[in-house]
Amino acid sequence: MKYIIGIVVIAILVLGGVYIYQSMSSDNSSTAVNNQGSSGRVIQGDVTTKVINIVAARWQYTPSTITVNKGDYVIININNTDKDHGISIPDLGLSGIESLEFTADKVGTFQFQCPTFCGTGHRNMTGTLIVQ
Repeated sequence: MKYIIGIVVIAILVLGGVYIYQSMSSDNSSTAVNNQGSSGRVIQGDVTTKVINIVAARWQYTPSTITVNKGDYVIININNTDKDHGISIPDLGLSGIESLEFTADKVGTFQFQCPTFCGTGHRNMTGTLIVQ
């Protein structure tokens, strides 16, 4: 009898987990991804969240130019493929190693760079953030 009750409890937990997972997955269905697959945009109310996936490796960023709109909530996910690089945007006072989140509230063109020394090409590891 205890064996059957145990199986029923496990089945309920599994089914509940599947239901919760599917509910959470359907909430993200409003994400639109650009043709490069490197960024997405989620609109919730009056706030637009722009998610950018960037690769940091061997003294370069891909993509090296990021364009967002003023007012966007920006999430930059950094895929450090060879060592910890990260992104620093000194003019905005921002820095992160695995990710960087901020609201783009200042229009302009800003240089970003690697905040951790990563070898001989470190000085040239830069990119551009454009807030329009």
